Amino acid sequence: MSAKAPGIRGSLQAKSRKNKRGNGITDQEVKDVEELATRYDCRLVVVTAQDGAWRKDPFAASALYRLVEDDARWRIYRLAAVPKSAPP
Repeated sequence: MSAKAPGIRGSLQAKSRKNKRGNGITDQEVKDVEELATRYDCRLVVVTAQDGAWRKDPFAASALYRLVEDDARWRIYRLAAVPKSAPP
């Protein structure tokens, strides 16, 4: 993840959250992913097998990011769409 967003990394790896969705992704994780795209202009994300997000990948559930490479050691996502709430 971007070096600009160290606080986001920790929030994505948090183990216990409220408001879980049916896919195991929380409302807060959805907001975190959207914030990476809009606030931090994060266009590329690498999730590794060591990341807390590996088992419950919020990028896989996001319409904002598209999987471009899937390996046993990492997944690479590219920004597919900028949300409407993004600044011009």
